[in-house]
Amino acid sequence: MTPERTPSILARLRAKFGGSSSRTKSLVAFVSSSFASRAVTIGCQLLQVPLVLHGVGTEGFGYWMTLTSISYMMNFADLGMGMGMQNKLAEAFARDEQANARRLFASTLAALGVIGLLLGVILCGAASFVDFSALFHLEMPTVQADARLAAIISLSLLCVGLPLGLAQRLAYSMQLGWWHNTAQAVAALLALAAIGAANFSGAGFLAYFLAGLLPTALVNGLLIYRLCARLNWRSWSRADLSIATVRPVLSLGAHFSVQQILNTVLYAAPPIIISTTLGAAAVTPYNLVQRLFNLFGVAQSGLMNGLWPIYSEAHARGDIAWIRKTLRRSFLATLAISVVPLAGGALFAVPIITLWVGSGSPMPAQSLIWFLFGWNASQFLQQPFWFLLAALSQIHRLTVLSLLAAVACAAGMLLLVHPFGAEGVVAGLLIGYVPLLLGGAIFTTFAYFRTTRHAPPLPGAGVAVGTSI
Repeated sequence: MTPERTPSILARLRAKFGGSSSRTKSLVAFVSSSFASRAVTIGCQLLQVPLVLHGVGTEGFGYWMTLTSISYMMNFADLGMGMGMQNKLAEAFARDEQANARRLFASTLAALGVIGLLLGVILCGAASFVDFSALFHLEMPTVQADARLAAIISLSLLCVGLPLGLAQRLAYSMQLGWWHNTAQAVAALLALAAIGAANFSGAGFLAYFLAGLLPTALVNGLLIYRLCARLNWRSWSRADLSIATVRPVLSLGAHFSVQQILNTVLYAAPPIIISTTLGAAAVTPYNLVQRLFNLFGVAQSGLMNGLWPIYSEAHARGDIAWIRKTLRRSFLATLAISVVPLAGGALFAVPIITLWVGSGSPMPAQSLIWFLFGWNASQFLQQPFWFLLAALSQIHRLTVLSLLAAVACAAGMLLLVHPFGAEGVVAGLLIGYVPLLLGGAIFTTFAYFRTTRHAPPLPGAGVAVGTSI
């Protein structure tokens, strides 16, 4: 007797999304454009680094990355309204409620515009009184001269970006995510071209800074215009603005805002802590290694995002056995496509970075490289469990652990940066992340499996499709 073969991931994808419907076409367009856009964006970012280092030096590059991290830290300033609007807008489009959708988008856009204006006045006003050269230990005269103006420009573009960031949310809710992916690739190419022009002309630090930031704002503005034109939203009136429409978006967005704050602590805080404690130049080796290691997560990200809807489908069918097997296989795949190659990247990080940016740039210490290996490997290993919990609507179980991890990581970084430098910052991240987020995700996943061990399958469960992976 031929043994029954386990249905494969690709077979389940075909079963769930098979056919030639517009939804399938949208999904395929999004996934393919996402990989292409990510490849273009990463390639452009890699090429930007030696150009900027050559043009403004180690300290200028480190200060640029510090200001970028500060902007990232302020992403929660939209109060999660963008993500909340995306969900509500998708529902309105699904019900063909064009008037409600128009009112929802216009009201959210106006609300974020007001928030951005008020925040801009406060932040730029405060920046006028800050000595950025002293705060970030800047020593190069060219960087010192533009330090305050660069910070004000960065903060201003952050505030302008609050309403312009709705370009992504509007495109996703229209099932035109590939438009946004394409726009991001175009913005990356424009930024690279502008930085190349600045390098060729011998421009100063501020020109490099503007070249790197302006294209994204311009492209997002153009994308909003094109999407609104497609919806025939060519003109607006006061009737399109409603405070009552914004209230449910704020309520839903509060949950997303918490996640944005947590991500801020984990990903944006380290460069800022390093810069304010050790100087902007110390950010450069950290950033070079982290940019290199980010490449090893691209394949896993594509795999996990593809598994998300398939997990949801299997959960709805009560196919817990398949979910268990797929989790195990996705974990092994993570080891094969991300963690093991990452170890190779750590072994050869110095020669790779030397080939990439040249021998004149500061090279990271081996201790920093291996600490960052541990940090990135921990994130990779957590992803199979996190995506599973998210797909099964069990992510709320990690909320308290995430809050505790954020506090532990922040405290660890601040306590360890003085005695151990950049390595101490990464060690602080590991102290909070490994036991609370990595360990918490694993524990929560197996706790969920224990509660479903004897649950009866739902109708339709256990139907095998296709061949095994």
